[in-house]
Amino acid sequence: MGDIKPDTIPLLTSASQYSDWVAKIKGVMLFTGCWGPVLNAFPPEGEKAEDWKKKDDQAKGLIWMRTATNYHYLLETKEEEVDGVKKRIAASYSAKDMWDVLKKEFGTPDTAEAIGLLMSFSNLPPMTDTRPLRDQLGTYITRIWDASNGGMHFTESHQAVFILMKLLPSYSTLSTSLTSSHPLKDWTIEWIQGKVLAEESLHSSTSQSMTRISKTKPKPSGPCDFCGSGTHHESTCWKKHPDQHPKRGGK
Repeated sequence: MGDIKPDTIPLLTSASQYSDWVAKIKGVMLFTGCWGPVLNAFPPEGEKAEDWKKKDDQAKGLIWMRTATNYHYLLETKEEEVDGVKKRIAASYSAKDMWDVLKKEFGTPDTAEAIGLLMSFSNLPPMTDTRPLRDQLGTYITRIWDASNGGMHFTESHQAVFILMKLLPSYSTLSTSLTSSHPLKDWTIEWIQGKVLAEESLHSSTSQSMTRISKTKPKPSGPCDFCGSGTHHESTCWKKHPDQHPKRGGK
């Protein structure tokens, strides 16, 4: 390890010094050439498996030595449900697995990144009727999931509300109906998506019907301003337009 000794890395004992621990152990791993296995579970193309395993073992050794012994159980066991009861069972972890376990246990989301992900969703314009809503919903759902998983930890019902807020103004009736008839705790992304797509189908059918009606122009009716008859319009008056009178006998 050259001039760098493992004890230059603080012992990981709490979340309050996790960021300092990460900075120092990462520096040692970079110096000793074993940082790669923390980032990737498998060797890059061209690297021998045995060489990669040596780096992985070295990284695991550093993580193990610089983690307080009362947390070693996190590095050698995993939680599983057995017969309806959650238990910890033995597990064989790679350096990356160990790193991820400790990050989950002690790490805190980067505030700037978490806010940035939420702003990415917030800055999306409202949905438009010029594109299928299914495609647009996919984008919005992905962004709000990213924000939630990135540190905001929104419940699914909260995520569903965010999606509803991005709907077109013409869907305000649907929004009012959903908010007044369904408890928030029952809201899910899948449920909101289904309701929106059903409403889009209804809007499409109504629009098509209105188009057909507008194209079917009623014939003008009486009274006729030319002859005074109440049975026809001036535009179809045979007295004014004798050429429109059907010829008798086919002549």
